[in-house]
Amino acid sequence: MGGAIKMILNSPDLSKYEGRAETTLSSTESGGFNYQVRGMANLPLVTDRLGLRLVGSYEDRDGYIDNVATGEDDFNGSHGYSIRGTLLWQLTDGLSAELLALRNVQDQDGTSQVDSRLADLEMATLEDLYNDTENDVLGLTVKYDLGFAGLTSISSYYSSKRERQIHLPALGPVFARFGTITQEPSASTTDLSSVSQELRLVSNGDQRLDWVVGAFYRDKEQDSRSRFYFVPADLASVNAGLAVAGRPLLPDSGTIFDTFTKDGYEQYAVYGEINFELLDRLELIGGLRWFEEEVTYRGETVGFSLLASASSVVPGGIKEDSVVPKYGLSYKLSDDHQIYVQAAKGFRSGVVNTSRAFQVGDEGAGSDRLWSYELGAKTSWADQRLRLNGAVYYVDWKDVQTRLTAISPVTLSSYGFMENGGDAELIGAELELVGAPIQGLLLGLNGGYTHSEMVRVAAANAAIKGSELPSVPEWTASGFFEYRGPVPVGVNLTGVLRFDVQYSDKQAMLPITTTSDGNYVKSYSIGKLQLGLEADRWSTTIFIDNLWDERAQFGRGNTGTGPLVNPDFITVARPRTYGIRLGTSF
Repeated sequence: MGGAIKMILNSPDLSKYEGRAETTLSSTESGGFNYQVRGMANLPLVTDRLGLRLVGSYEDRDGYIDNVATGEDDFNGSHGYSIRGTLLWQLTDGLSAELLALRNVQDQDGTSQVDSRLADLEMATLEDLYNDTENDVLGLTVKYDLGFAGLTSISSYYSSKRERQIHLPALGPVFARFGTITQEPSASTTDLSSVSQELRLVSNGDQRLDWVVGAFYRDKEQDSRSRFYFVPADLASVNAGLAVAGRPLLPDSGTIFDTFTKDGYEQYAVYGEINFELLDRLELIGGLRWFEEEVTYRGETVGFSLLASASSVVPGGIKEDSVVPKYGLSYKLSDDHQIYVQAAKGFRSGVVNTSRAFQVGDEGAGSDRLWSYELGAKTSWADQRLRLNGAVYYVDWKDVQTRLTAISPVTLSSYGFMENGGDAELIGAELELVGAPIQGLLLGLNGGYTHSEMVRVAAANAAIKGSELPSVPEWTASGFFEYRGPVPVGVNLTGVLRFDVQYSDKQAMLPITTTSDGNYVKSYSIGKLQLGLEADRWSTTIFIDNLWDERAQFGRGNTGTGPLVNPDFITVARPRTYGIRLGTSF
């Protein structure tokens, strides 16, 4: 529904050896030392036929938040590495095969949240907090030129593993009166694997009618476990109080809730799109995508409460099919000026409620969908030294999937569940301006306005009619200034000066309801300054990130846990960071 971001990686060059290396050293205020190393090597194993490209990086970033509960400074450090290899085989002039392998590992200690009730950049937690992820990708792309069209086959395998532990205040409200609770850890593990296959046929040349047709298949499985538990000292204290009250004791493992889920997702799709020149400057765009998908779920939850222990297995599934169309018209007023109008449909799969194990919520939320309508212009002026693009849009969103909460009669604890909460509308505008007024100087400005509103409410305790949507700032803006010019020192040397700034308006983190004010985060602006020198084979840049040391707020509370949100926990930007970047090519 939100579109897609396409990353295009550089393929191996089959004709020449080349490489690049880069080192970045920096220091964060209120934190410590950070460093990153990156490198690339391109190896033509068989000239013009077989080539290998290797890319790798390693990064270590010091923390900047102090944990006053344990006395640990800068407890939210992180480190990780990434390595990627691409092998390209040009079998014939019209047939090629490219194999991609990628591995990415990131380990995060602590949390990037601060407690706004404490001093600047402080958190108080006794739990061992972490967020570790591993991602692996294998892909094979085969291209064959048929003359009239290009045939592409894309096969891929993706896997990821995430282990996470956070502080989640879920146990105190139920058990605190029976003993001393110092820690409330919630640990989770998620293993995901996905395979996909796509076949695509694209017309060659620039004809009056250009077209693309294709077919797509994807199969995904995810195994998850989430566990709420007491540490040994807290368990002993709570069990002593439960024994005095004549209540059932908690198990020796300290587990309060232990949930195992297995999710499946399978989709078949076919699609096509045409670009047809109705007149010399008028082009029609039309596309259709038909798909059928099935979402399956099996969850098993074991819980222990003040009433009794509870164990439940919940199966579920949703099967849907739909056609997603896209229409558009574009008209070239001249070679440098174009206006367009387009309409497209978006679709999001339904979800199954795991909370039914404890008599909360119904089976789940069905799919929600939207229509997006856009009118815009793309223009260039002054011999293409000025680019001005703009658009206005309207989004009609039906049956918005909304997270609600309720108290379980089985465990006396709150659970989140999904429901179709009603309809929403968004009206907005975007503007982009990029200009080069003189040689070497480049200026840019982007701005956006979005008005979002719930126009129909269909579920009890859902968002209030007329309220704005979460994670949708009303105003956004960004701009940059860059100057490049020769340095008069008698050698071939170029100086670069660049300044960037980004602004985001305040925004809600949760739906605004009769019991929630939306957990707003404040507006912010962040600046970045860079000054560099470039020669034929080397470069050096000094930079300052977060120039005026803004405490930009990116999130608030544990937004995926319903009422178990601590609104005083704020995710903030890394403080002002000074650094130098050194690079060379060979």
